[in-house]
Amino acid sequence: MPLVIISKNYRVSRKVAENVATHLPRITARALSVVGEGRLAPKEVEVWIRNSGHDDRNTRRDLRIVIFANSYPARNENLEERAREIAKMVHRYVPPKVKSYVWILLSHSAFHKF
Repeated sequence: MPLVIISKNYRVSRKVAENVATHLPRITARALSVVGEGRLAPKEVEVWIRNSGHDDRNTRRDLRIVIFANSYPARNENLEERAREIAKMVHRYVPPKVKSYVWILLSHSAFHKF
């Protein structure tokens, strides 16, 4: 279950962030899905939106998208390409002057509902 965190500064409206958040489950599932255990559906992608605060440092971009997902060999093979694909698809929903990035972090993880 990937977790996507959107961090935004004052230059990005809540409306823009919410619009990006609406599309990110589909975009993330499509870009990160791999055959077998790594197959993803949009409903499995959790998205959080947060505002940058006065304690944040070195946040030179207006909109930052960080994706935490499980590591699978097939995902690792072309991770840069997957990041570019997500950035290209998200770019459609971001105003032209907003500076942004996508950062995908893959690792081993465990999840259990209770």
